[in-house]
Amino acid sequence: MAENWTEDPKSGLWWNGSQGPYNSDYEKVPQTPGEVLPVLVQMAAGIGVAGLTTMTTMQLPGIDGSVVVPRTRTVSPKHYITADFSEVTVATRACTRKCAEVKANPICTLFWQQQTGKGGWIVATGTARVEDGPATSDPSEQKAKLFLKVARLEVQDYATGIMKDLWAPAVFLWHLVFFG
Repeated sequence: MAENWTEDPKSGLWWNGSQGPYNSDYEKVPQTPGEVLPVLVQMAAGIGVAGLTTMTTMQLPGIDGSVVVPRTRTVSPKHYITADFSEVTVATRACTRKCAEVKANPICTLFWQQQTGKGGWIVATGTARVEDGPATSDPSEQKAKLFLKVARLEVQDYATGIMKDLWAPAVFLWHLVFFG
């Protein structure tokens, strides 16, 4: 087959005739969940630190009554990500605000940002639960694990080309893509 490379102006990805897409390094872009998920797990584990966003209720100046607001902090899930990215585990202390907030409202998000190479990011949204570890004589020392059951992944990875287009992330929904 003759070389017939063309760039898709919307995605910035390359095609050789009907074969593709390829990223700017002419590497085949992962397309199926079986190809994409290992790349995303490796990317998130390599980044290590993520932003965990939970929801909490509080009062804010200038607003009457209580409002639901996001609260974000860094956590280190590192390699505690299942191979299919369906669950992410975070070790913590049972007495933290994150545990209290997840128990009150289990909807939360983890955000990883790739700051090396061409950059990119992953957002994993789902429902979390907290498992407290054994009680300790000092309650502030009691350990806990937060388990996020991922329902939605949004990805913009410029190195591999995993994205919808240059300005929109690829979106993966578990009930539609992986189990439906």
